[in-house]
Amino acid sequence: MNFEIVTHCWRYWRCLTYQVATIFHHPPPKEINLILNVVTSQEDHATCRRLQELETLPLPENVKIKTTLLEKERLFRRGIGRNQVALETKADVVWFTDCDYLIHGSSLHDVMRFMAQPDHKFIYPKRVYGTTHETGY
Repeated sequence: MNFEIVTHCWRYWRCLTYQVATIFHHPPPKEINLILNVVTSQEDHATCRRLQELETLPLPENVKIKTTLLEKERLFRRGIGRNQVALETKADVVWFTDCDYLIHGSSLHDVMRFMAQPDHKFIYPKRVYGTTHETGY
């Protein structure tokens, strides 16, 4: 099963690092081929540098990182990038997210289990867990 996570990143290279780390430390099961498609802009130099560093990680065999570069103005309109990726992907399942979401544990397996059920073209999370900054924001 081919699974593509499409994550938007603009100047959140630190969050992208954590997102990739959760996938690195909690890889998908062998039956899932995962592509993490980072949609960003060449104008975001820090994120592009981080992507170059991440490409050197010894990722599991079934995990790949892909970069989709858009002009900054097109990146800010998330629907443009999502439409472009949706038209180009060969994945069985596409998950659109932002780089500040962490994907780990059984979440990929759970999504695949739900998508295998009849009549499930779109699914939405019932809960999203988050933390707040120590200042309360």
